Amino acid sequence: MIERQKSFRVDIIGAGIAGLCLGIRLQRDGIQTTIYEQSASPGGLCTGWRRSGYDFNGCLHWILGSAKGSSFHDMWLSVADIDTLSFKYFDERADIEIPSTDGSRPWHFHLYNDVDKFEAYLLSIAPEDRDVISQWTGDIRMAASFLPDLPPFPTEKTRLARALHYVRLWRMWRLLPMMNRWRRHTNKTFARKFRNARLAQAVARLYMNETPMTAIVFGQAYMTARVAGTPIGGSLPLTRLLTDTYTALGGSLRLSTPVKSVRIEDGRAVGLTLADGTLTCADAVCSCADWRWTVGTALKGVRIPAAMRALLASPKEAIFFSYCRVHIGYAAPLESLPHFLRLACPLHLPDGTSFEQLELEISNFDDTIAPQGKTTLTANFTTREGQWWIDLRRSDPQAYRRAKEAVLQMTMDALALHLPRVHGVSFSPSLVEVADVVTPATFLRFTGNSLGSSQGWSPLRDLLHRSPVRPTIPGLECFVMAGHWLKAGGGAPVALVSALFAEKIITELAKRLSS
Repeated sequence: MIERQKSFRVDIIGAGIAGLCLGIRLQRDGIQTTIYEQSASPGGLCTGWRRSGYDFNGCLHWILGSAKGSSFHDMWLSVADIDTLSFKYFDERADIEIPSTDGSRPWHFHLYNDVDKFEAYLLSIAPEDRDVISQWTGDIRMAASFLPDLPPFPTEKTRLARALHYVRLWRMWRLLPMMNRWRRHTNKTFARKFRNARLAQAVARLYMNETPMTAIVFGQAYMTARVAGTPIGGSLPLTRLLTDTYTALGGSLRLSTPVKSVRIEDGRAVGLTLADGTLTCADAVCSCADWRWTVGTALKGVRIPAAMRALLASPKEAIFFSYCRVHIGYAAPLESLPHFLRLACPLHLPDGTSFEQLELEISNFDDTIAPQGKTTLTANFTTREGQWWIDLRRSDPQAYRRAKEAVLQMTMDALALHLPRVHGVSFSPSLVEVADVVTPATFLRFTGNSLGSSQGWSPLRDLLHRSPVRPTIPGLECFVMAGHWLKAGGGAPVALVSALFAEKIITELAKRLSS
């Protein structure tokens, strides 16, 4: 037995968004925490890296709650001063090339962020679809009006402030018909409502993957309210802010320290067993790591409810897609190109995944991540064949390298062919100063996230359905989970909210055990 410390202590597994946010909140509550992270750097999936003077962004496209006017902003401020970060707010979210159906030239669909401009644009394309368009844009406006109180989680500490928060929520009932209207629709099923064939085709191509309309409508609400900005510098400034805040509060961050399992005594989590055999002692444990690793490995021997254990064998479709990404450092500014565009061109990954579009991010708005007069380009390829890449890397490293090289060459060829055709901008391979291809195997290696997934559970068609997992395990005391696996769709907002819920569970536990 290890001698216990007198003060309440919490061991946290994983220094991603959830782990860092939870650590910060608990440190402020007077609870001493230690975060154990397998990687040599914090951030988890919220990461980036430098190659030959270029910073490649591995995660965040935008942050919900980047400015005042959203409940998420209040939550971020309760953790760290997010207002010290810089954000870019775009007029246009994406420029999407739409192939014609009659043999004429392709046309471009503009996904504008301002709802009034977007509505006028849609009506100019399809006045015959006024009713459907008005319903769509009207619900965007309605959703935007509720953002100061969504999601409904009170970060206020005083009883009066919490009471006032819940009083404001009485009006939420007005959202229910709107949310129910969209919850069974994806962009592809919604597209069938339009009589105008061009607009129907554009809506069906809004995203690379079929996406729940609830997520689209609320995403557009955040954009039109200008509370979802793109972080200047990519993902790393947020990770640095959270890490610096945590360590300044006295938190202990143990990098390059993988965890083997959670120590259980008499039905209670009492610490960790590290990969090197070291035993830690804690009054509570929170896993902010991969859910399937947590339940299937770290809690091995713990009685897990049958319905929860069955999720370990979930098909790949139940898990959010993985990415192959091609990052390019380019010796030209590419100022005339949109920052986010999709080119209509058929492409195929070595894992068998096929695409109708090439999705391209161009960081020509951010002079902090590339040398002066240069920029970075990122081609995104979503795939549900993460295991294919993981197995190939393990079984045949040379074939794995060849597959990565094939993805890079495919991307370079597509850029050289289609950028001049679509935007009149030449793409010269001779100006490529550095290129880096990451795969699901890369994400698995550095983050441990199942299948190299970019988030957690897939929302499928219904973003509002009950999460398949809960933050606690029945029958296991002093153990909590947080992170993007706690809600389908995942991402940084879910990681943040789950950390606040975990804090509430742990502080109540500390009070109960100390009484």
